[in-house]
Amino acid sequence: MMIPKKKQISNHLIRLSFLGLMISLLLTGVIFFANSSFQKKKQADFASFTNDLFVSSLSSDGLSLHFFLTQPQNYGITLSEYGLGDAYPNYAVEHVQNENLRAALEGFRKKDLTLDEQVTLECLSSIVTANDALCGFPYYDEPLDSIHGVQVELPILLSEYRLQTREDLASYFELIEDVPRLFSDLETYEEQKSAKGLFMPNEVCQEVMKELICFSTEEGLSFLNESFTRRLEQNFPDLDKKELHSLQDRQQELIQTCLIPAYQSLLTCMSRLEETCRYEGGLCHLKNGKAYYEAVVRASTGSDRSLSEIADLISDYRQDSIDKLEIILKKDSDYLSEFSSYQLPASTPEGVLKYLQDETAHDFPSSLETDFQVRQVSPDMQDILSPAFYLTVPLDAASTPVIYINPAKQNSPLALFTTLAHEGFPGHLYETNCSYENAFLPIRYLYEPAGYTEGWATYTELLSYKYSGLSQNAAMIARLQDIIHLSLYASIDLGVHWEGWDADIVYEFLCDYGIVDEALAESIYELVLQSPANYLKYVLGAFEFEEIKKEAQTKYGDAYTDLDFHQTLLRIGPAPFSVIRTYFDTYASSVKSA
Repeated sequence: MMIPKKKQISNHLIRLSFLGLMISLLLTGVIFFANSSFQKKKQADFASFTNDLFVSSLSSDGLSLHFFLTQPQNYGITLSEYGLGDAYPNYAVEHVQNENLRAALEGFRKKDLTLDEQVTLECLSSIVTANDALCGFPYYDEPLDSIHGVQVELPILLSEYRLQTREDLASYFELIEDVPRLFSDLETYEEQKSAKGLFMPNEVCQEVMKELICFSTEEGLSFLNESFTRRLEQNFPDLDKKELHSLQDRQQELIQTCLIPAYQSLLTCMSRLEETCRYEGGLCHLKNGKAYYEAVVRASTGSDRSLSEIADLISDYRQDSIDKLEIILKKDSDYLSEFSSYQLPASTPEGVLKYLQDETAHDFPSSLETDFQVRQVSPDMQDILSPAFYLTVPLDAASTPVIYINPAKQNSPLALFTTLAHEGFPGHLYETNCSYENAFLPIRYLYEPAGYTEGWATYTELLSYKYSGLSQNAAMIARLQDIIHLSLYASIDLGVHWEGWDADIVYEFLCDYGIVDEALAESIYELVLQSPANYLKYVLGAFEFEEIKKEAQTKYGDAYTDLDFHQTLLRIGPAPFSVIRTYFDTYASSVKSA
C-alpha cells in the first residue's frame, strides 16, 4: 500500500515507498511462484496417492472392478484372475491399514490442495474415523444382511454383468467359479460369530434362509439364463448357434456345479446355526451393542449428530408434518379423492422418467442426456427384493443405466411415480450423472456415504409430488404423509437397536399414531431388525438435506433458489453432511457467479 502524500519532503518519501512496494511485489511474486509450484506438486502427489488407494481398493475384487471400470488398465489395474474378494474383513489388518491411511492423510494440508481435493481429503479423513470406530467391534458386521446381503445382491450383479468382449465372458465364468470359495468363507465367518455369541437373531436367520432357498434351485436362478442369453444376443450378434449353445451350456453347468451347491451349503450352515443366537431383539442387547449401533449409524449416514439428536430431529419432522397435515385437512379433505383416481403422466416407466426430466428442469441443473432402461424384477425374486433399485454405471465409459421395478411391491400409480423419481430423475440416476460430470478424483466414487446418495434420492422422492400433476394441496398431503411414515420407520430403527424395543413396544408406538394393525407392526419390527440403520440412511439423509436447505434459505433470503441450492449440493458431490456444511458457501458462491 502507498503512503499518503505529505508536503515538501513527501515526494522523496513517496518515491522510496513506491520502490519498497515494487520490491515487495517482486519478492511476493517469487514466493507466489514458488508456492504455486509447491502446491501443484502437492496436488499431483495427492492425486497420485488417491489413485493408488483407488487401485488397491479395487484390485482384490473382480466383481466391483468390472462394474466400476470398463478399461481398468487405464488406471493401472491388471488382474491375473478374477475373484469375488474377501467374504469378511480381517480386523487386525484393517486397523493397521486404517492407521496408515490416517498418517498418510495427515501429510497433506488443505491449503495446498484445490477445492475439490480439499473435500476429498475431508471425506477420506471422515472414512478413517468411521472405520476406526467400526474396527473396535470385530464380528459384529453382518455380510448376510437379508436386505443388502451378499446372498441377495450377487445373483443380481451376475445377471447385469457387462458382457461385451471375450475377456468379459472369461472373467464372468471365473467369478461364478469363485462363489463356492466365497460362500465357504461366509460359513466360517458365521460359525465364528456364533462361537462369540454374535450370531443373528432367529427372525433374521429365517429371512436369510428363505432367500437361500430361493436361490438353491434352477428355477430360482432361471433369470440368470434369460439375462445371459439376452446379453449374448445383444453384444455378440456374430455368434453361430453352436457357439451360443456352448456358452449357454457352460453357464448352466456352472449354475449346477457352483452356484446351487454353494447356496445349498450355506443354507445347511445357517440351519445348523439358527438356534445359536444368544440374544433377542436389536443390537443394543449385545455387549457394547449401543456403541456399535452408533458407529454404524455414523458410518452409514454421514451425519455427525448424536443418536439423541437424531431421535429429536426425526420426531420434530414428524410432529411438524402432522400439524401441517391437520391444517390442510381441516380446510378441505376432498383432496384425498385425487389419490384413488391418479393416473401416471405417461403409459410406460420410461415415459414417466422422460416426463420427470422435463418437469424438474427448472429446479435442477441440466445434465448430459443419457439413455436408460427399466426392467421388471423376475417373478421368482419379487417376494424377496426391494420395491426398486438402480444399478450404477461404469465410471470411465458411457453406459446405459438400468432401473429395476418390483411390480409386487408397487401398490399404486402414485407410488410408482415417486419410486421412479427416487431411482431415476431427479434421484439416483440423475445424481450419478451429475457426479460423473464433475470428474472428481476416482476415489470419491468408491467411498460415497449412503446417507448422501440414499438421502438425496429420498429427498427428491419427497419433492417429486409437486411434479406429479396432483393439485398443490393434494401433493402436499401426499408429501407430508410420506414424511410421517418414513419418520415412523426411522424412529423404530432407533427404538429397536438403541432403546431395546420389542415387537410389542413397536405396536404400542404405532398405535399412538393411529396404526393398529398388529401384523403390520410385526412386519416393520422384523424389517428393522434385519438391517440396522438402513432406514436412517434414507430418512436422516433426506432430513439433513432439508436442514441444509433451511440454512441456505435463511442465509440467502430472496436470492435463494432451489436451482442454485441443488447445483451447489451436486457440485460438492457425495460427502458427509459436516463436510457439505463446511464447504457449502464456497461452492454456492461459484455457482452464483457462474
